[in-house]
Amino acid sequence: MEGTRNALALARLSGLRDHFNYVSTAYVSGSRMGVIPEEVSSGQAANNPYEDSKMQAEALVHQSQDLRARIFRPSIVIGHSITREVASGFSGFYGFMRRILRLRQLLDRIQDGLASRAGLRVVAEPDTLLNLIPVDVVARQMVRISRSGSKATVFHITNPTPPSAAEVARVIFRELDLRLPVMVSDARGMDWIEQKIEQGLGFYKSYFRGTRLFDRRNSDEALGDKAREPGYRMDSATVTEYVRWYARVLSQTTFVLPDAAAAA
Repeated sequence: MEGTRNALALARLSGLRDHFNYVSTAYVSGSRMGVIPEEVSSGQAANNPYEDSKMQAEALVHQSQDLRARIFRPSIVIGHSITREVASGFSGFYGFMRRILRLRQLLDRIQDGLASRAGLRVVAEPDTLLNLIPVDVVARQMVRISRSGSKATVFHITNPTPPSAAEVARVIFRELDLRLPVMVSDARGMDWIEQKIEQGLGFYKSYFRGTRLFDRRNSDEALGDKAREPGYRMDSATVTEYVRWYARVLSQTTFVLPDAAAAA
């Protein structure tokens, strides 16, 4: 939040009071589900420290009445819509893939072949939508909205036709040579290995539980005809291309887990 505070101060010192663009996240919606409007909101519970920090930063920006601020809220940003590549910052979608690979290594250390055992359960809702959007679409839309003259304050930079959690998980587990776990509604009756998996998913759990439908009226109005993007397409074949690109990166990386009681 201090970074946002300093950026606001710099904008004032520089005299750029009409063009302060703040990049937040669509997941400032926190625990809220259903339709998420493009408006400054408060009171919802954050799922993790990242969301909480963005909520606080948005509040700072909104309170800065002397600046003409725009708040951009991208969803889950992935690679380029044409090359599928990511220049840097393997977080979010890619952090989840990396976490799954580490869990596979951990399980195989406990018992050879355990990661491929049928019937392992995870708490997830298969119909949940994962709002994946390519980085070039995000950059293009933010620039166009900045130049549009829109008087709105909050803009969702999101995919209007996102894939389901079940489909994305199916691709990731297949490409990492893992058996797809069984998605269940709660953790009741889980054995200790399944509980370890639940703990290991950490930050990413909330994104597989409950659908958020991000309203895009402000964004679409500002973008006009440019709101229709070929990069929105996220069918199984397209998601596979993104996953395979990062799987190749992972295959060139050595993950070193602790030698002693990694599961403790």
